[in-house]
Amino acid sequence: MTDDAESDRSHGNEDRLNTVTDAVHAATAEVSEVGRHFSDAIEKAKRSKTYVEVLKDATRAAPIAMLVTAFIAGVMFASGRRR
Repeated sequence: MTDDAESDRSHGNEDRLNTVTDAVHAATAEVSEVGRHFSDAIEKAKRSKTYVEVLKDATRAAPIAMLVTAFIAGVMFASGRRR
């Protein structure tokens, strides 16, 4: 074998090694991201909000919509009690 052929083979192996190394780094980053996602989901599930907290947050976010919803619910409740 000549030095040029061996050098080309060596560069080819280095390219493959770099490709594999990049793939491993990308997979490691992806697995870490999935792990963080699951950790966040578990923490979120642990501190799930009560119905009152969800209602309070929705009222703060859209007070007019919640006022209309409360009015309609009140009308439905009142009309059901009259019968």
